[in-house]
Amino acid sequence: MIGMGQQNRPLNVQMVADALQKNGIKKTAVQKVMDTLAANGKISFKDYGKQRVCMADQTQFEIPDIDELDAMKKQNDQLLADVAAVRSRVSELESGLKSAETNLTLDAVVKKTKELGSEVETMETKVQALREGSVLVTPEERLEVQAAYDLKLGVWRKRKKIYHELWGMITESMTENLKDLKVINSKSTNSHWTVASVPELLCFCCRTF
Repeated sequence: MIGMGQQNRPLNVQMVADALQKNGIKKTAVQKVMDTLAANGKISFKDYGKQRVCMADQTQFEIPDIDELDAMKKQNDQLLADVAAVRSRVSELESGLKSAETNLTLDAVVKKTKELGSEVETMETKVQALREGSVLVTPEERLEVQAAYDLKLGVWRKRKKIYHELWGMITESMTENLKDLKVINSKSTNSHWTVASVPELLCFCCRTF
């Protein structure tokens, strides 16, 4: 009854039951209470088709005159202005907080400065070594890199040869579009091929034929 008086708007039994559901009150109990309030003249029911709504007794409310309404309107306008000012201040504080969070603290600035200074010294040492003609890569390291490169190049050439041999045998009597069997990845102006593995190629051919 207190909630209906505070809101002072039409309600039905279901709306009241939904509001009180969190307290474990069922719709049947709500209906009984509302019927009792209606019998005591606290609320009144009115039917709108199949919908039945109830309202609090309007005689309990004081109806303000024009002067009171004007005063209430001015008070409402002032409250809205106060709310707008508070929201604006909150927005400024949030903006300042985000800015403070993104800025480094003094300790973080000192630490970062030391790290960058160390990196600069390291790079200057390398630059100075290059200017003096120092050898940064030893002959042993160069031979090691060359051996690894030659090994991978040899493996690639063997795979390429196997692919071309299989490709020639498979496509010799094919009538389908050969593009469906190719796996080509053109990444540069040079001829760069990504070749399917032999098991993948044979499985595809079995499905094709």
